[in-house]
Amino acid sequence: MKKFILVTLLISIASALIAIPAFAQSAQSTVSIVGHAFNPTETSIPAGGRITWNNTDAVIHTAASIAGQGVSWDSGDLAQNQSYSVIFNTPGTYSYVCKYHSWMTGRVVVQGSAQASPTPEPTATVTPPAATATPPAPASTPSATETPAPGIPSTGGSDPGAGETNRIFVFAGLGILVTTLSVGIWKRRRSAS
Repeated sequence: MKKFILVTLLISIASALIAIPAFAQSAQSTVSIVGHAFNPTETSIPAGGRITWNNTDAVIHTAASIAGQGVSWDSGDLAQNQSYSVIFNTPGTYSYVCKYHSWMTGRVVVQGSAQASPTPEPTATVTPPAATATPPAPASTPSATETPAPGIPSTGGSDPGAGETNRIFVFAGLGILVTTLSVGIWKRRRSAS
């Protein structure tokens, strides 16, 4: 019985150690543009974290900072399956909007202390849509580069950490399940004695 409890305890501790990064604030976050809305509407990241906006709608959208916040970014036109990323180095709360759909708004909350810029004056890029059998209707050419404002350099690309975060949540869930079942079995055996 003591061996069973010890093994259960070790599994629970290992699961918790694996799960800790999942509950910590992620340095990367993805905002989906779907159904004429930003999802989620508010995203929190640590200073130095990256937000990637990914348009899954069939219509063009943008993700642009609202003027007067001391920082600015503009994704330009994002066609379906295009994405745009910004690295936020300065703590604060930054609101943004789709320039074509004024009801589409969101907020980025950057927490922590300011981080040094990873590279001076980086360039933002828009990820082109995946090739399709039928070409999409012509749209205006997306903005390919821009010079970011001080404090929030931009980089393009997708969110490579999303799959890792999902695996961590699976391990955390399994650890919680094993712990719960083990405690239940232990209580039953103890009450049966």
